[in-house]
Amino acid sequence: MTDQSPPWSSRSALISVSDLDRSTAFYQAILEIHEVLRDEQIAILSGDASRPFTLYLRQALRGASRSGQDSLGVRALSIDVGTTAALDGVEERLRANDAFRDRQSIPSREKLEVLRGIDPDRFPLNFVADESNSEMSKVDYEYVITLMYAIDV
Repeated sequence: MTDQSPPWSSRSALISVSDLDRSTAFYQAILEIHEVLRDEQIAILSGDASRPFTLYLRQALRGASRSGQDSLGVRALSIDVGTTAALDGVEERLRANDAFRDRQSIPSREKLEVLRGIDPDRFPLNFVADESNSEMSKVDYEYVITLMYAIDV
């Protein structure tokens, strides 16, 4: 990456949900984003210019289910929230929605925390705050992936 290149980041995600109304309300509350478009089968939620992330929620077919860790496709949504103060806010909202799982610090790094939760369909959510200003090591990545894998049940 050159000095002129912006860092990579995720701009959007598509999640199939069992109850579009319930999931729309949940994600608006947790991520503090708002509905920008809605029809019978899809809701599009987005933030403001400071958080240019768009979440597409699609009503799944009746009887659809998650098929476990070995199925294809995205297995969790991970979001870097920047600061521990922002992570505190996410934790508060997850707890209020009975969606909080746990919060852990990475043992080998100061100021790196992972907060884990689930959405109404038990889809794993990971929120990360890294205020360490240093690159993650292989050991750090292995620890984080273990946390992410452990919630995907």
